[in-house]
Amino acid sequence: MSQSFELSGSNYKELLSHMAFYGLAAIIEQMKPDYQIRLTWTRGVNPKPEIYIVNDTFKSIEDEIGRLVQSHAKSHTNDENNWIFKQLGNQSLMSPRIGKLKNNNDWKKLQDARHEVLDDLTENHTYLDLRLLWTLGEPRYWPLSGNEMNQDAASCRFDMQPRNRGNTLISTKLKPLAQSVGQREVSNIVSGLQGVKIKDEIGSNRSNSRTATGFRGPGPTDNAVAWCAIWGISQFALTQRTKIRASTSGFLSHKRGRYFYVPVWYSLWSPSRLRTILASGQLRSFAEAQVASRDNEQGVPETAQQWLAARGVEAVVLFPYNQFGSRDAPEYRAGVGQLYSVA
Repeated sequence: MSQSFELSGSNYKELLSHMAFYGLAAIIEQMKPDYQIRLTWTRGVNPKPEIYIVNDTFKSIEDEIGRLVQSHAKSHTNDENNWIFKQLGNQSLMSPRIGKLKNNNDWKKLQDARHEVLDDLTENHTYLDLRLLWTLGEPRYWPLSGNEMNQDAASCRFDMQPRNRGNTLISTKLKPLAQSVGQREVSNIVSGLQGVKIKDEIGSNRSNSRTATGFRGPGPTDNAVAWCAIWGISQFALTQRTKIRASTSGFLSHKRGRYFYVPVWYSLWSPSRLRTILASGQLRSFAEAQVASRDNEQGVPETAQQWLAARGVEAVVLFPYNQFGSRDAPEYRAGVGQLYSVA
């Protein structure tokens, strides 16, 4: 028996909706690896993400998904052994940005402590946590150019948490979100994911809340949606490079600007198929061609278009990567998405 769960409050023009979709699927996959999960988008002028679970051990997919998200959040709260709460001094141990370290001995202590966390996660088969940490990156300990040391150069572009005052995505967002979502009733988690009732506990429902952490503009964001969206980062790939900044799949730089890009599809995909598409050079080539076409440059490579179409990609959504605030304390944010048909 197959049941479906639609994120009916989603908007494909907001990166937040795509990230929450990916993260929710990843959480279900981690919590219930025996479930057969399939992902798709509904058809129509305003497509919505939809998750199918082929399983007959639960009566209601809404209650099951709410329970799994609640359990996942609880498993990351109030546990000094959980990596989210691990500290190095007054800083988050597993953050890609750890602040200044005095010497090589301090770097070794940092690496040893981080490796211990990774070993524990591996031993416990906590693969989603490992994927998230891989994609978030690590403090860059090798020079970017010359003698310049820029820790953020080894981090993921989807991590748009402002770094001022020592804030990090882990300490500033993941910690409080785990607590707020873990304490919710299952029904409230479901209503939040479906957009029926938005409850922004960590942002106090303020009109200028930054709970979305760059996945869309300021405003109240349901904490269950935000929790899933951050875990959605885990579905992208990060490739470290020796001379220049790390490459994040789903993000591109062009002379006309910088963009996030994600697919829309109507067939049924497994989470692993989604990860393959997100990391593909063909998806990047298609997105780059849309940006370049504004300068009347070369169009979409035919091989990339055929490759995507053969795998069911109907369209690609591009989101401008915008910068706000001062140069010393910049705030990055995904703008309104624009959809480009693959056919």
